Amino acid sequence: MDKSRTVSRTKANAGIFIAGVGKVRDEIHLETPAAKTRISGRNIKLIVKAVDNLSDPMTIIRIFKFETKKKYRKAVISEVGTFSGAKGNDLEYVDFEAKKYGQSSYYLSITNTLEPGEYGIIVTNPNNKDEKQIVVSCFGIDK
Repeated sequence: MDKSRTVSRTKANAGIFIAGVGKVRDEIHLETPAAKTRISGRNIKLIVKAVDNLSDPMTIIRIFKFETKKKYRKAVISEVGTFSGAKGNDLEYVDFEAKKYGQSSYYLSITNTLEPGEYGIIVTNPNNKDEKQIVVSCFGIDK
């Protein structure tokens, strides 16, 4: 799979600047519109490498769908509104089942058929309190 470093962006709508009312979003962007790796949307099986496989995979592995634009892909990580409050982790997550594989990997099964689009996988290190860069493994589903 393609591995991409993300670009973090914070966006605010004009209302924040004009009247102090509006929303601010924290997004991650990939500067390409599509992944090179293309797969079928059915019965997906993946092996995902982690630091170790001692953690519950549901707490460290996130598979999500990107919102695609003409020149890039993005995912909204959090959103804060003047009156609506904070909303975090608003990604469209994909359900999966996982089993330990070897010493430091997980064998993932996605049994639901995924709709066409661009997807990303983020694996966090449960032992690292200060990760500096988000790396996303990417794949796409075609029609």
